[in-house]
Amino acid sequence: MVIPAKLNRLYEVYLKYKDNLQISDFANDYGSVPENKLPRLKCLSKLKIRALGSIIKINLDSDEEEIRSSIINFWFELRAEWIRHNTVNNYNMVLNGISDPVSVVLSAFISSMIDDVENLLTPDEITQMNEIMVNVQNGF
Repeated sequence: MVIPAKLNRLYEVYLKYKDNLQISDFANDYGSVPENKLPRLKCLSKLKIRALGSIIKINLDSDEEEIRSSIINFWFELRAEWIRHNTVNNYNMVLNGISDPVSVVLSAFISSMIDDVENLLTPDEITQMNEIMVNVQNGF
């Protein structure tokens, strides 16, 4: 079986995250994640990694267009979650002067995944997808 190039590239992204080491790096960089919150943070990040692995598995026999569609759908999932975390973080900063460290670190982790997924897309696709998300955020 010949695996399409885009799926191979997606697998490379998966390999970057599969050991879930980046989340610890992001938590260390942030510096104020309580030790008792790390298991939750690792669990939440692992869900994204598993989703990425599932996308690869279900697309092993897919054509380029189906793979492209799966990558785009995953990007939208990640982007929507990133927006939610940033909204919550900003709201907490305004109300409490501090954000939830788990949400901040998870937002950074998701942002990193978004960057890696975007490397599999064309600039035109990314522009169109970002326009869609702006419209969604603004209620069309």
